[in-house]
Amino acid sequence: MSDISAPDRAKRQGLREGLFWLLTITVATMVSFGYWAMHRQPASAQSSEQKEASEKEFKAWYAVKYCREQTENLPVGSREAQIAQGACQLLQNEYEQIRR
Repeated sequence: MSDISAPDRAKRQGLREGLFWLLTITVATMVSFGYWAMHRQPASAQSSEQKEASEKEFKAWYAVKYCREQTENLPVGSREAQIAQGACQLLQNEYEQIRR
């Protein structure tokens, strides 16, 4: 027979089982973390919907700004200035709707 006593064999068996489960949990954790790290979005990335909404809001803001600049070049009180001011107000309303 072997020169290892029964209590020592039991300790070794318990140690092997403990190490097995520790190794199994470690590998499962590493695999899960690796999968998560590969499939997550970077913090700086925006979804395409967010990008589109941001671009749409910027374009609406720029349209209002451009309209107001062009209206300033028209003669005060003229029919063209009144029409341009109305158009600018419509653009402003649309911009406010987009921002919500």
